[in-house]
Amino acid sequence: MIQDQTQGRDRTDFISPPARGMAAQGILLHPDGVRLLMLDMAHRPCPWLPGGSSKGQESPHDTMTRLAKTQLGLDLGFADLGFAFVDHTIPKAGTNFKERFNHGFALQLTEQQASSARPLLDAGPDLQGFDWLTPDEIGERCEAHHVNRVVVGLRWLANPGYTVIMRNGVVVR
Repeated sequence: MIQDQTQGRDRTDFISPPARGMAAQGILLHPDGVRLLMLDMAHRPCPWLPGGSSKGQESPHDTMTRLAKTQLGLDLGFADLGFAFVDHTIPKAGTNFKERFNHGFALQLTEQQASSARPLLDAGPDLQGFDWLTPDEIGERCEAHHVNRVVVGLRWLANPGYTVIMRNGVVVR
């Protein structure tokens, strides 16, 4: 029998939970307060929020900082921001995606930051460019869970201080 050293419980039949992915996404609001920066990704059917998967033990804050720099050439400060949302995404049956936690940040850019944003080759061949879209335009082109993340992020910008918990893009609390 294998013993847990701290609790004395039998751990013989313990099964490790499946690997879970961690990711960070940024709702980056234009200085006009109306449009959002959305990426044009070759393998995605609709515009995509900046961000992506965390590497190793990287925190969501560090992930978003790294990817804003890699994808857009922007050195943005996410270290002091709270999460606008955390979306627990459970994969659909029959897919090989793994369960993941998407941590969302919301930030209104300055004029200088907005005009400095550039899609970078370092981000890889999937990044085709970006566009500034209104929430209505995003709603016309994206799946509901993406739109819900944008709406939650915009509400957080108007009233920061609380994190919305979501599951597959639907607000839980």
